[in-house]
Amino acid sequence: MDAIDLTTTTWPGREDSSVVVLLLHGSGQDETSLLGFTRDACPDRTLVAERGRIPWEHGLAFFRCHPDRSLDEDERRGDTDDVPRLADVEG
Repeated sequence: MDAIDLTTTTWPGREDSSVVVLLLHGSGQDETSLLGFTRDACPDRTLVAERGRIPWEHGLAFFRCHPDRSLDEDERRGDTDDVPRLADVEG
């Protein structure tokens, strides 16, 4: 399957803070997968979640995986081009 564009979702915290929590979900999930847990753990912080680009199982992944869930190393090398952009967030 073809990769889709990265999507960023931001949930503002209750407090004006320079601390931003970046959420990266696991394979087969989406950007909301960690929201409940993280909101409970960090209620005052702004949460920024990325959606993986690779359709996989019933969700998405950041890197292509083989059926045994191991990473496709050749694909991973190219997929990491977006990683610096993930750290360039503003809360």
